Amino acid sequence: MTNETYFDWNRADDKTMYIDAVENAVDSLETTVSYFQRDDNLKWKWIVFSLHHALYMFCTINLEGGNFQQVLTNGSGYNDDENSYFKKGNDEWKKSRRIRRENSHGYKIVWEAVNGEPRFDNKAMQRKRKDKLIGFWTALARVQDKEFWMARYIHSKAIILNEAQWESVEWLTENVRNQLTHFVPMGLSIPIISLDKACFDVICIIEQLAFDTRQVLYVDSGIKTRIKNSVKILKDLLADR
Repeated sequence: MTNETYFDWNRADDKTMYIDAVENAVDSLETTVSYFQRDDNLKWKWIVFSLHHALYMFCTINLEGGNFQQVLTNGSGYNDDENSYFKKGNDEWKKSRRIRRENSHGYKIVWEAVNGEPRFDNKAMQRKRKDKLIGFWTALARVQDKEFWMARYIHSKAIILNEAQWESVEWLTENVRNQLTHFVPMGLSIPIISLDKACFDVICIIEQLAFDTRQVLYVDSGIKTRIKNSVKILKDLLADR
């Protein structure tokens, strides 16, 4: 079995599974729709898995900007967005720090002006090879960063999460998705009404990432139609419950 690192752009080959970054995100969203066809309540496990993955992937495709290196990290991720620097035109240098949310792994990025020019250890930076995908919380923080990450193009726009959406993402990630992924033998009861609300909020965030940021390039116009259809179906399903 081989794992080729190049892509065959002829997608008509029925002997090869082809996937790219956008298709990866859209497939997870459409898979979420398909799980609602099940009649048993255990379908929610797979709904949460696929929807959370869709949210994560829609964040990364907003950040990569045609260069996958933009969404890689050179460490564990715990220091991402801490003590980074950037400079816009003739403005002064700015340095980043993370502001953690209470009792959460979620955070926001704040950029603060610094005096003079920062000193970079280029040799140390070269030794730190970026080879891991940034973590979920890093991706979510960056798509909300209107100063650097979501301000690299003229018409781009950062997303905004209200407090209810933040709480839904945190609960769905920590108390449901992570609990089920690393399931400790026990009996676990999760209210479906809470799943309804949290999933609805996540879908609204995905909708922002797909259509409002102007940072995603859709080569195939049919992709946008598939996303719109999936978002509408999921909203209707959750609103009617």
